[in-house]
Amino acid sequence: IEAATPGSVTWSTCPSFSDSKRSMNTKEEQTFQETLKRLAREHEKLMLTEEAIEKLNLNKRTKRNAQTAVTECASVTTPLLWDTPSESKTVKFFVRKFERSKSTSKPKVPIWLLQGGPGGSGYNLYSIANFLIDYYDGNDKLNPVFYVPDQRGTGMGTYLACDLFEGNVNVQLGSSKSSQCWNDIKNQYSNAQLKGFGTYNAARDVLYVIEEEDSKYSSKPIVYGVSYGTYWLNRILEVSIRLGKQLVSKAIADSVVPTEMNFLDRDVHFEEAMTIFMTTCQNSAKCLKKFTNSYSTAKDMVKTLYDKMVDKKCLSTITPKNAAYFAGRFIADDALRRTFFAFLFRFDRCNDEDLKFLKNWESAALGKLPSYVTSMSDKEEEAKQTRSVSFVDKISVEQRRNNNNLFYLVALSEITNRTSVQPKTYWNTYASSYPPYSTPHLSYALTEVYDIIKDNLYTDVNQSRYGSAFTNPVLTMQCDTDPQTPLSFATSFWNKHYNPSSSSVTYLEYPNSVHAAIVSTSLTNSVNNIPTAGLVNFAEFIEGASLSDRKKSMVNFDYPFDSTAGLSSYFKATSCYSLYDSCASPVNWTLIYVVIGIVICCCWPCILLACIICCVVIAIKRKARKVSVG
Repeated sequence: IEAATPGSVTWSTCPSFSDSKRSMNTKEEQTFQETLKRLAREHEKLMLTEEAIEKLNLNKRTKRNAQTAVTECASVTTPLLWDTPSESKTVKFFVRKFERSKSTSKPKVPIWLLQGGPGGSGYNLYSIANFLIDYYDGNDKLNPVFYVPDQRGTGMGTYLACDLFEGNVNVQLGSSKSSQCWNDIKNQYSNAQLKGFGTYNAARDVLYVIEEEDSKYSSKPIVYGVSYGTYWLNRILEVSIRLGKQLVSKAIADSVVPTEMNFLDRDVHFEEAMTIFMTTCQNSAKCLKKFTNSYSTAKDMVKTLYDKMVDKKCLSTITPKNAAYFAGRFIADDALRRTFFAFLFRFDRCNDEDLKFLKNWESAALGKLPSYVTSMSDKEEEAKQTRSVSFVDKISVEQRRNNNNLFYLVALSEITNRTSVQPKTYWNTYASSYPPYSTPHLSYALTEVYDIIKDNLYTDVNQSRYGSAFTNPVLTMQCDTDPQTPLSFATSFWNKHYNPSSSSVTYLEYPNSVHAAIVSTSLTNSVNNIPTAGLVNFAEFIEGASLSDRKKSMVNFDYPFDSTAGLSSYFKATSCYSLYDSCASPVNWTLIYVVIGIVICCCWPCILLACIICCVVIAIKRKARKVSVG
């Protein structure tokens, strides 16, 4: 094998990043079932989701309502194994760059945005880069250049795919063909080579491009990571220092994934977030105080109502198990999780309208809930094809935005304690006991995948080098009710590996928010057109502002338990248009306006005659008044 040497970084016109047949839907336009499918698909991943980005309408907030940045792309050849390039294949590392369209005298500041996953492409961060470019085009505070990479193995670079059946390039959780998919991947890469798709080599990719671009800038880059991207970020910091180079000026970690995380304990992580969310309900006048009984704590209330489900005192078909599944699935969605306590409130009250709601809810949220286990169809099985060199080129752009193969490989190899893996029987028992009150059944499903691919996993021996060696400014942003990366992740990781009392480390905690502070910390009134607190703090940090006064201001968010924002599909599915009150349909003003318009169009002669008569009567009265005065 010829030595695999990295290629040059050459920028050129970017390829298309959307499929012509794909139409994007906002959350309000999604059906309830589509929302449930999204939850089943995304809630095991550690990433910033496409739906969360769409919710912010960032493109609508740009001044010209369009993508305004000047963009270029590079597909850089790098060794599959950086430490042994002479024994290695090569991969393509893809990066998209965003720059301002307006000229400015301010020096350019390079900023890298790292997506989570593992296996998430940089696509979901494009809107943020474009929005911020437009923002700084308008105020000239900064001249940023954003670099948004695709982690090797996903996106528009080398894609880790199995060539089994047409359209089936990824492991499907629980599929009967999962083992065959991984056997096919092993035919392409040895176990030693599969390690090349790990975080260490992905960190080396980023550092290589940073060094190649270094001469263009007067300062070292700022690097932001979200979710698993924080794990990738920390590897970049560690490797940079270990190579004797300080290549990063500032670091931003949003929703921290620590090295000590046990990825198979996902149900435990969701329960931690649910416990905090219960406390939020307890402290809100719009939640716990709505219940007719005097519960001392929200946890007591949930326990009591779960016991009532066992006693069949309301709708007999709702059980604690499916209620906990509902809670576990929805706790990670900032809109749908508001429905959990409303559901319990109606179950507790259980009047005729509540029964209507509960029956519809059961059908929508439970009876038709898509299975977390997805099997391949017979049609896909019949579409078996022979391997061809061009196979990976046939992967659609939409498929390239995520890669399940890379997700399972890296997550189960690097952020899973394989010495303490619990069997599926343990997670079955866990999901059937109360507490916990929130069990999305992720651990059971992920253990099933682990059993299939455990012989393909690699060991990352470089797990202990994080911390105090990086002394430049660090901003950590953490949401306290985030089940993906719970609060304990950030506090334990940064206390252990960094010095939180150091003036160079700023830790911001956002109450009542879900995953990814940069998008989930909604503001009632946007600041300078920036829609979230996390994005405001991000901008302040890269501009060099002091954030010490922000540490206390972040605790003032009040969770809107009675808000109906983002729930139109939920209401439609349950035939109930209120969280806690009557199920009466809201007034349909559109229909009323249409009816009035039809009446006017059909009866205009009568209306005209009535108007003439009114005018004549008014004129006669005025004439009579004048005569009387005279």
